[in-house]
Amino acid sequence: MIEPFEEVAEYQPWVKKSQEDLDLQVKWQEKLKETGKFIIGKNTYISNKAKMLCQNFKCGDNCIIAADSLVRADIEMGSHCSINTFAVLAGKIRMGDMVRIASHVSIFGFNHGHEDIEKPFCKQPCIQKGIDIGDDVWIGANVVIVDGVKVGSHSLLAAGAIVTKDVPPYSIVGGNPAKLIRDRRKPNKKSKHSNQHITEFGEKVRDQYKDVLNDAFDKEKQCYVDNLRDRQITSRAWCDSVEIAAFFDETPEHFSKEFLIKQLQSYQNEKTGCFDKDLKDENPSAVQRLSKNSYDYLSIGYALECLGSHLKYKNQYLEKMSSEQLIEKLNGLAWDKNAWGSGAWCDNLGTAAYHDLKYHGGKVDLSTLFGWLNLNNHSFSGLWGEADNDSKWLLPVNGFYRLTRGTYAQFGQPLPHVEDAIDTILTHCRQNKYFIETNVTACNVLDIIHPLWLCAKQTDYRSDEIRVLFEKQVNAITSRWVNKAGFSFEPKKTPGLQGTEMWLSILYIACDYLKVSQLLNYKPKGVHRVEIAYQL
Repeated sequence: MIEPFEEVAEYQPWVKKSQEDLDLQVKWQEKLKETGKFIIGKNTYISNKAKMLCQNFKCGDNCIIAADSLVRADIEMGSHCSINTFAVLAGKIRMGDMVRIASHVSIFGFNHGHEDIEKPFCKQPCIQKGIDIGDDVWIGANVVIVDGVKVGSHSLLAAGAIVTKDVPPYSIVGGNPAKLIRDRRKPNKKSKHSNQHITEFGEKVRDQYKDVLNDAFDKEKQCYVDNLRDRQITSRAWCDSVEIAAFFDETPEHFSKEFLIKQLQSYQNEKTGCFDKDLKDENPSAVQRLSKNSYDYLSIGYALECLGSHLKYKNQYLEKMSSEQLIEKLNGLAWDKNAWGSGAWCDNLGTAAYHDLKYHGGKVDLSTLFGWLNLNNHSFSGLWGEADNDSKWLLPVNGFYRLTRGTYAQFGQPLPHVEDAIDTILTHCRQNKYFIETNVTACNVLDIIHPLWLCAKQTDYRSDEIRVLFEKQVNAITSRWVNKAGFSFEPKKTPGLQGTEMWLSILYIACDYLKVSQLLNYKPKGVHRVEIAYQL
């Protein structure tokens, strides 16, 4: 029996391995080759925890297959290919060189017969056309490729795509079913903005962001204060100052990094791992503890990450909440009257789980949460919650942002009904004159920009309209900067930390959609970062 390799080497085969690992790998590959079913190229790493149930397997040099992947039947791949954790490859599959397969991908080179309606599926013969994948193909997380499909070289299959038809070379496809988003050989549509204007704005912010922090620094109290709340001392003020500095890979100059970490970590209850120091109920439930001051998970947890640290204590109640309790809570949220608050609760729960999973060895299972959300998403609107006669789609759209930010976006999961969501969000924009002069607050604009940006990861549906909207928003946002004071949360109000952090993030996300974000020379690092935080 071959001893398992180190966990890091098995789940991240690209990292540098010890000589012991390499020696064990040689023995493991020899054992596979002895079956007569495996031909393995040089410098290839196959995790001992990968399920290699092949009748025929052939790979070239420099390939990697990570732990917990399932590779079965008839598989041939070229050189420099990789199969990540939890991917499933089954049936007849042929792929070229430099194919990258992300986690949770499913590639099925066979199908069950189903044409004979007189026989049950299980008694009909399997059909096998096979799947052909060219060279230099990137297959994103949660992609499904069905039998008979040919994927052209140099193509990108976006996360969550369900690929049922052939993909031409150099294509970017996404959605369910997958549709062509763009030919990579054709330049993406250029923004109508002056690139110089965006570059100059980014330079201005870099030159003046310390003035914004100085304005929010109370010398007498030696802390940051919140202009949005009459210069009150709040945990969020500390966090916003940290995140604004992190945009430029720096820390606020008024305090040392060590002091800031200690200050932010002090808000957490060391006994519970929650932010419930002022909770008066003597026997609160897990749901109550998680709900108390839950926004601190977002503001404090992410700010600590910007400082190279994290929440100090593991949440003692997150894993105690049963699936039944969670479903009861989700069913009891006021989705019809307050979809924003309901979405915020899901955001906070997802973020609490994220911090525990990433930093404290948490074992919380989010399948109940995602299962409930997928089942309860409205296919006609793509949202959760209902419009009302007064604010119309405001609360559901704002709730959609909070909900998806802490769940689907944070964990890299595909959204349900994305085209319906785009229709609804654009209707909401039209009803508010596209938020250029009507109902303009950082929250309201963020809550249309981020959702449309997120949906565009899966489809190019109505992309021309979205582009025009984003271009107008970029012009409007950059015009509102107050020299040496930053942004106000609401135009013509007092500028401060929260408005500055939020509007800079909104601008970055809009520019990211327009493919010009690199010109800003800053990047959100905390709550509004654009990368997947933790791939489930």
